Amino acid sequence: MTKVKAALAATQGMDHNSGLTFHADGRYIEADVRKFYQTLAHQGATQITLIDPSKTRPAVTRYPSSEDDLVAIVERCAGKYMICTGLNERPEPLFNEHNTPRAARDTDVEISSFVFLDFDNSAKAISPALRDERLSYFSNDYIGYVRDLGYREPSLIIDSGSGVHVIHNYGRVRVAQWPDIADRNKKLVSEIEYDLRDLIKELHLHLDTSTTNISTLVKVAGTGKPGQRVSRLMYSQDGQDKELQIHLLSSNLEGRTEAFCAGLWGKSNNSSFQSPQNYPIHAETR
Repeated sequence: MTKVKAALAATQGMDHNSGLTFHADGRYIEADVRKFYQTLAHQGATQITLIDPSKTRPAVTRYPSSEDDLVAIVERCAGKYMICTGLNERPEPLFNEHNTPRAARDTDVEISSFVFLDFDNSAKAISPALRDERLSYFSNDYIGYVRDLGYREPSLIIDSGSGVHVIHNYGRVRVAQWPDIADRNKKLVSEIEYDLRDLIKELHLHLDTSTTNISTLVKVAGTGKPGQRVSRLMYSQDGQDKELQIHLLSSNLEGRTEAFCAGLWGKSNNSSFQSPQNYPIHAETR
């Protein structure tokens, strides 16, 4: 049984709030919050943004100084705010002219390390059991897909509550040296969307391609939007994918590469990926 399937096994066909190690009042999963923070492994500052879903209160930004500090913020704010983090580290805590912590802009971010894929469930109504089954199917096929291309498995796969978040760590890239890194992230996301188009369609998913800016925010694993399902960490691993970084930085932004797998299929001897629609193998090279 894969790690993803093992993580789902305990909750298959059950209510999301059953059988999981939640905080006593069910607002968050502390172990997932901690593992999420550890896996990001920011060397700079970690930005936390608290968003009021009703939008009656302005967003609030905080910069926790440690894993325990983040858990304390989550303890205070879970169930009241959606708790998000800047995926890429910030160079230092940022403040406005009133000396109040502020969120980073793209121009503030000096290091880019992650690409974020946000797969939303586009089905209008779906049972929890079918939703978990689709999540398991997609997650395991996705892992097989990147393995077959010879890349590392994602750093994080998260059941977001409304879909799947997939996060790859390609290592530290200085934005000053690669000012087009957001465009490169976007192209990579588009390539993956093209490769997985049949799987995405079959499972009624939608890939949001607007999350590739370097200051992007993502919901902290183990937390949820107030009144909705709490997200849960399905898979995590430490480390960086240097091969993915090479692909990212050598990509021709002027050219048209339709598929991430173009010229790369068969790079790995692993043949775990089984496409339900037999994805075409393209003859293009990088």
